[in-house]
Amino acid sequence: SAGLELLPLYEKVVLEASSSPNSSIENLFGQIMDLFLRCFAYDDIDVASAVLSFAARLTDYMNEKVTSSVEGSMQRRLPLLLATLVEQMKYPIDFQYDFEDDDDAEEEMFRTELSKVYSKMVRNAPSACLGFLYDLSSRQLSGQNAASLPTPDIEATLRLFRHFGENIRPSPGIKTVMANETFCGLLRAFHESNIAQHPHREVVCSYYEMAVRYHLLFLKKEYEELLAPLLSAMSGTTGIQHVHPRVRSRCCYLFLRLVKPMVPLLRP
Repeated sequence: SAGLELLPLYEKVVLEASSSPNSSIENLFGQIMDLFLRCFAYDDIDVASAVLSFAARLTDYMNEKVTSSVEGSMQRRLPLLLATLVEQMKYPIDFQYDFEDDDDAEEEMFRTELSKVYSKMVRNAPSACLGFLYDLSSRQLSGQNAASLPTPDIEATLRLFRHFGENIRPSPGIKTVMANETFCGLLRAFHESNIAQHPHREVVCSYYEMAVRYHLLFLKKEYEELLAPLLSAMSGTTGIQHVHPRVRSRCCYLFLRLVKPMVPLLRP
């Protein structure tokens, strides 16, 4: 609450240069940022949830097209905020993904609110967020064994990828992001990995969700060869014939959604 009250004053001081860099307001803001970052990174969601409104407010100052010193200051903090956010996005290692359970539902609600903060970050600083995703996925996929990645790590990364295209401007974001070759290259890395063989059902479902969301990739000549392996995975034992009923049922739905816009490629 103190941080939310202080932000307008901090903006006024910096923009109008009404005081020296060591002013009391700037010193106080630095103290609040330190406390905020420690709370944001805390391993109890009750603590981290309490500062999400402040995190969301900070993202209003992260506009890449504005060059004031306030925006510059917030832009420098963005990598740390993103790194903390992705850590908090990860479900606990013993999370059961049972959203009818009260404890699991509380964990899910917290990550829904985190996703809203992330969405604002993408809208205000798309280049910085894409650079962060590039570094994150490059580290995870560099070993060519995505199927062995820890479930919380890769599941959180896939969720960040899925939400990225929703928030790119101009709308529709999916079409806009498909014009970005860096992002398309990251999607290729996922499709060429063995992530569909991951042992956890939620990772498999999340990967297929991402693939269908960005299906326009396959309509590009240089990426169309990625479609056949994906359809094979979705219709085989890593999809419609999976041992878990959630994967089977979800894949039936996603398979239909994918095939419909791919008719021009599939008809031959």
